[in-house]
Amino acid sequence: GLRRKTESAIEDAARIRLRTGRARARVATLLSIRTISNLCLLGRRLNHLIEILNSPAMDECSGAELTSTADDLSQYGGRLSELIKAHGDLGLRQVPIYGTLLTHLETSNSHLSSIAEGLRMSLNDDFGKMITEAAEELRSVKHGPERSSLIGHM
Repeated sequence: GLRRKTESAIEDAARIRLRTGRARARVATLLSIRTISNLCLLGRRLNHLIEILNSPAMDECSGAELTSTADDLSQYGGRLSELIKAHGDLGLRQVPIYGTLLTHLETSNSHLSSIAEGLRMSLNDDFGKMITEAAEELRSVKHGPERSSLIGHM
């Protein structure tokens, strides 16, 4: 009697653990598929954003719009860095598809950061003057080294 009840309870517990384990595996699979899908979508949207930011359409923006865009890109970059770090901390970088997606997101984040920095520099009057002076200096190199102070720095 008691032994049979105990064995039956152990078997029931084992079945419940097995069902729970299978349910967890299904949930983990669904979450990972959903996560992969979301990361792919994020990657595509970042690619599209980078294309827009590198297009001539940006030439039409005012200084205030460019400043706002640079600030927004910095915020997005911070959030994206947090997302990448969180997934990396979970060890997902070891899973091939996650590792590839996270590397792509890191590259996109780096592009966004460069674009934000470029926007800020383009709005800086001192940077514009420095570029103009460098261009003039390079033009003078074409006319002979004796006229260029750049040669002294090489």
